Amino acid sequence: MFDISFAELALVFIIALVVLGPERLPKAARSIGHWMGRARAAFNHLKNELDREVVNQEMQDMFRQKADSLRKEVEQMNRSLNENLLEQKQAEGSETAPPAAPAATLETQPEPEPGTTPAVTPGTNEPGDIGTTPAAETSRPPAANRAPEQDKA
Repeated sequence: MFDISFAELALVFIIALVVLGPERLPKAARSIGHWMGRARAAFNHLKNELDREVVNQEMQDMFRQKADSLRKEVEQMNRSLNENLLEQKQAEGSETAPPAAPAATLETQPEPEPGTTPAVTPGTNEPGDIGTTPAAETSRPPAANRAPEQDKA
């Protein structure tokens, strides 16, 4: 950076010795060394901060490029999948046209009139069904729900 030779440093030292004298020269040298050290530390800190910022900017640019390329790939895959689906649907539609299927309807039973017993449909597990639960199961709770002392009995 600066090209200062040994001869130039010796000349500066001799001039400082003559101007400041032997008593104040060591204190002045310490003070100059302290300030130069602080300036060097500030310069190094600034240099490191700029290097980190450059690396950070490079990383951000790299991430943006990767994100853009991934986004383009995803869009291309979506377009390709949509085209394939459309072609498949058109191929299925041209082979055989499916008949219009009626909508599935639930069979509902009419509400029983007050004072009458509802009709029992075998195989349903609705409350009030007769004969769907064995009597042995209703007298005891299932084994998973029983207390340990009930198992010993």
